[in-house]
Amino acid sequence: MLRRFFSFRRQKTMSVDLPASQDDLILGALLVHAAKIDEAYLFQEVEQIEAVLAHRHGLSPAVATKMRMACEEIQEEWPSALELVGKMHKDIPLGQRRAIVAAMWSVVFADGIEHREENALLRIIEELLGVDPNDSLALRAEEYAKSHPGT
Repeated sequence: MLRRFFSFRRQKTMSVDLPASQDDLILGALLVHAAKIDEAYLFQEVEQIEAVLAHRHGLSPAVATKMRMACEEIQEEWPSALELVGKMHKDIPLGQRRAIVAAMWSVVFADGIEHREENALLRIIEELLGVDPNDSLALRAEEYAKSHPGT
């Protein structure tokens, strides 16, 4: 079923010419999920998701926007994308899993407000990805410092 879903999704997004794998789109959908968990999807979060996608994949701003839009569609059609994380983490090296958690914290902090729901989501994702909670706390602190310079 997953293959059929992503086959359909891939056909739909291929017209956009995205240089992304299935895993990349799922991870982008998780960033969108993290941004929407507080029921407020703000411009700052959209910008941060696009910045993460552009940096992670070396994309132009226009292609990063298209990729974010494809990730939004996946998140809408599969709002409990968390199940996918547990299946994927076996194939993702620890350094990349830590980078995913850091990227998610950067999205959480993009709107300047950390909500309880966002924090709970990140705790679940770090556990599913097999990222040590102490590592996640350090990543959280780093991303907080980046988003709140001078504090």
